[in-house]
Amino acid sequence: MHVLLIFNFAHLLFISLTPYSASLIGHYEETASPRSSFPRTLGLASLSMIVLAQYVLAKKEWRTNETGGTW
Repeated sequence: MHVLLIFNFAHLLFISLTPYSASLIGHYEETASPRSSFPRTLGLASLSMIVLAQYVLAKKEWRTNETGGTW
């Protein structure tokens, strides 16, 4: 469960950085660095979501339905 929290916090970190990297584009339109930081932030958020989902799906004991049987 500890690893799940770390993956979840990492994902939330990248999601929370998205508005900041988007605001950099508005402030520094003439430079290429902010324009490359936004897709990188979204890419890291997507990658962290994939890692989080793969970790959860690998845990068979967490994948049960309401009646107690597996899916």
